[in-house]
Amino acid sequence: MKLSKNTFDHLKHFSTINPNFLFRKGAEQSTIAGSRGRVVATTLDTSFPLNFPIRDLGIFLKAVSSLNDPDIEFSKSKLTLKGKDGKIYFKKSDPKNLVLPSKKIAFPETDIEFDIGRDQFSTLINSLKKHHFYDVIFKGDGKAIVIKTNGSHREDYVFEQNIGKTDKKFSFRFVVSNLICPIDDYKVSISRKGIARFQSKSSDYISYIAVEKPKPQ
Repeated sequence: MKLSKNTFDHLKHFSTINPNFLFRKGAEQSTIAGSRGRVVATTLDTSFPLNFPIRDLGIFLKAVSSLNDPDIEFSKSKLTLKGKDGKIYFKKSDPKNLVLPSKKIAFPETDIEFDIGRDQFSTLINSLKKHHFYDVIFKGDGKAIVIKTNGSHREDYVFEQNIGKTDKKFSFRFVVSNLICPIDDYKVSISRKGIARFQSKSSDYISYIAVEKPKPQ
């Protein structure tokens, strides 16, 4: 079997969340952040033949890129990349030593729901990454939904973005690293039980993100 570009790109994104990875039998794949503050799931256009845990997905993807048009073969004990110019083997890792998602997320009742467009999300992610913000607040004041934060915990350095209207009042804090998703249109659902869901409008990609506790005033 071969990896499509779409599958390769999704796996590359997964590798930035957690190097540990379990190729699950079938096309539905997921990963969890090492902090366990985020779970990402999607359905790929590549279907895998069996469950196979691997310690470092990033190294695997570099190996795929290093070979000339490699085929991928799975067995119970190893994964083999066969290129026209060589082979690379990966031994099966013990899942007990890896950080892996244990089950599908059962999302609780939604309290707040809104859309964020591709251009808005692109501006948000690029600004947060460029200025090295640590956390961000999604806030509703009964009229507008505003994303606001400060940089390096400095109150004099503020990023603010209006993304829509709301008749509700709320304030939810997120760690920026958990928000890094592919640029897309998203439906955002937030539960006051401490979890948010960013669901792509163009694919099966879903990111479940922990809502952080408010900072002490």
